[in-house]
Amino acid sequence: PGPVLVAPPPLPARRARARAILAAIVILLLLGGLAGWFGRSRVSDGLPPSGAAGVRPVRPRALGERLVLEDGLKWIRALAVAPDGRSVLAGGGLDNDVRLWELPGGRVRLRLVGHTSWIQSVAFSRDGRYALTGSGGSWKLVDGQRPGGADFSVRLWDVARGTLLRTFTGHDEPVTGVAFAPDGRTAASSCRDHTVRLWSLENGTSREFVGPAEFFCVAFTPSGDRVLAGSWEGATLWDVAGVRAAQTLGGHIGPVLAVAVSPDGRQAVTGGDDASIRLWSLDDARSLRVLQGHAGRVNALAWSGDGRHLLSGAADGVLRLWDVDSGQVLAALPSPGTSIDCVAFSPNQRWALAGYHDGTVRVWDLPPIPGGVPGRPR
Repeated sequence: PGPVLVAPPPLPARRARARAILAAIVILLLLGGLAGWFGRSRVSDGLPPSGAAGVRPVRPRALGERLVLEDGLKWIRALAVAPDGRSVLAGGGLDNDVRLWELPGGRVRLRLVGHTSWIQSVAFSRDGRYALTGSGGSWKLVDGQRPGGADFSVRLWDVARGTLLRTFTGHDEPVTGVAFAPDGRTAASSCRDHTVRLWSLENGTSREFVGPAEFFCVAFTPSGDRVLAGSWEGATLWDVAGVRAAQTLGGHIGPVLAVAVSPDGRQAVTGGDDASIRLWSLDDARSLRVLQGHAGRVNALAWSGDGRHLLSGAADGVLRLWDVDSGQVLAALPSPGTSIDCVAFSPNQRWALAGYHDGTVRVWDLPPIPGGVPGRPR
């Protein structure tokens, strides 16, 4: 028999099949476009692209949203946000390096390598071009050895290149705090050797203020004419030129572990081992208010750029946002099971950063505050 001929389907059936194939192609194209759109939206919203090193996004919990930055550090002892808000320096232990993360994406852009002890403090210059770092191991000797090493240096870095410009030596114990003077020509460092040193960034020379006990933190006033440092005996305010006598801000039970000066230079806050925060007038060293709420020692303080709000981090693992005028807590952002050692506002005051003893830096979206800190930066 001859070949069997199969008649083609009727014309309407062929048209229906073509329309179905065309519809399937359109749907596939739309799905691909939407996937790409969502991918771009994810990055622009401040969440990391797939595979970004050292970044783990965490979904909203309680107030705001947080982005967790981690890169193998044992703990975060110090952090500083660049003046343009595009990067954050952080360091701790155990590898003695300082990381620079890009914000908001969270990529580790560079490491500042050179210290041979734990990083205890970091700071950006006002223009963001330079960074200071201070290091030192444990204050306590174990079998005659110092855990963390004995590098008690302050180092000056070119941030863009990641290169070391100068090393300042002279301290005999761990360097607990560093700060740039507003003019960018002088740096201050606090140390457990009972001194605060002022360093010339041009020639490396220094002069020192000797205090009554170990120092844990240091800050310049915005005018640069005074230095505030916290110690076992309270906070001490020195006149850089030596014209005025030193003033003591007392009141805490135990050491002062954190200090911060208001943007207008008229007030300061101190945080203590007694879990309290004290607000001071720098005009007459008068105590203005005591802020209570933390359940552990206050390790870190930061003042917002507008001078209206305060961040505090403590051993209870809670990051608190305060209204300075009223003394009220505007937000409490908990991270159970870990301690906060350092805090900072972003320059736009829309988010808060905190360094934790579990080795992470967490970037928190701050809640909307009428007339104050905006929310949702990303």
